[in-house]
Amino acid sequence: MWNLTRNALDFFRTYVPYWEMSNFDDLTSATNDYCFAKPGEVYVVYLPQGDATELNFENYEGEYQVLWFDPKTAETFSGDPLIVSLDQNVLSIGTPPTNPNSDWAALIRKNNTAFAKQSQAVTTEIEMPTVYPNPADGSCTFTVYPAQAGETRLLITNLEMVYLDKTLPYTPSGKQTITIQTGELPDGVYSYQISYSGASGTVTESGKLLIMH
Repeated sequence: MWNLTRNALDFFRTYVPYWEMSNFDDLTSATNDYCFAKPGEVYVVYLPQGDATELNFENYEGEYQVLWFDPKTAETFSGDPLIVSLDQNVLSIGTPPTNPNSDWAALIRKNNTAFAKQSQAVTTEIEMPTVYPNPADGSCTFTVYPAQAGETRLLITNLEMVYLDKTLPYTPSGKQTITIQTGELPDGVYSYQISYSGASGTVTESGKLLIMH
């Protein structure tokens, strides 16, 4: 039980802007699932036995990416993208990639958010960055997945000022880590932006970082 709780907390802290979301159970068709959402941007659907469900996107058109999360192992898997139009706005979110009778959560985000492709010039799908720990105290580590070799820039801001602007002149493609010191940053909610620039163009991802001392 403790592992499940820890995995769920890490998932929410890393991927989900929960402070901007609310309960929207009425948007899904199944009677035994749970939906937490900021409609038109991000949805988290919890399926207690991996049951199939449909999600009502209402009038929010666009392409949405699906990320499946296994709370038992903390593994994530990319699902099939969902194309929403006004004529087709109630869609099945798909099925879990393995163990369909187990608990699963599906993260569904519109394509202009953190783990979507931001540049039309880049055709390689990328993975969402993770931040640990988040909330952070003295330091935290960003794990990033640039799809192309090139320059990586990390920007951390709040509503008042830029607190960190760090550029790595050359980063190879694939999994990389960036550790920053946060001990002198005031407590609060910060925005981070990670940009990858290479031969194929620029991809920008963003998210939230909580500092608590």
